[in-house]
Amino acid sequence: MERTIFSEKQEKLVQCINHRKHIYQVLWDEKPVETEDNGVQYSYQYTVFKFRPTQEQIKEAVIAGIDSQTDMNIASGFVWNGKPVWLSMENQFNFKAVCDKAVKKDGENLPVKFKLGQDANGNPVYHTFESVEELSGFVDLAEEYVHQCIIDGWARKDSVDWSEYET
Repeated sequence: MERTIFSEKQEKLVQCINHRKHIYQVLWDEKPVETEDNGVQYSYQYTVFKFRPTQEQIKEAVIAGIDSQTDMNIASGFVWNGKPVWLSMENQFNFKAVCDKAVKKDGENLPVKFKLGQDANGNPVYHTFESVEELSGFVDLAEEYVHQCIIDGWARKDSVDWSEYET
């Protein structure tokens, strides 16, 4: 399970937090965060183990955490024409399938209305696509966004210094 903690100082990335019960936490995704008084805190994601984890278990946890964040970035980070778009796997498939059909059938299936996501207040955000060009442009941008999120996730995993996790 991943959670966020804040610390006033940079922490060791593998910590025994309960010596009697052999409970460890592994920190990852360190980010400096400026405080209101112009100081700096550090934000970490972390995973708790009820045993001393091996290097392989640490690596699996950190990679799984980065993958989870990448998936969440894909699902909830895309904004199109100022509208938030929920890019779940199902929605990606649906958008692409309708677009492919519109291209194949020269727009006979249009207009088509989609619920794109929700606004900040939890209200549904809809959009009606009237043309093949508008729909295919939307799908192209969504696919580019997903691909960039995946590339960013790979870069994050490639940049992990595993020597900092040696126990």
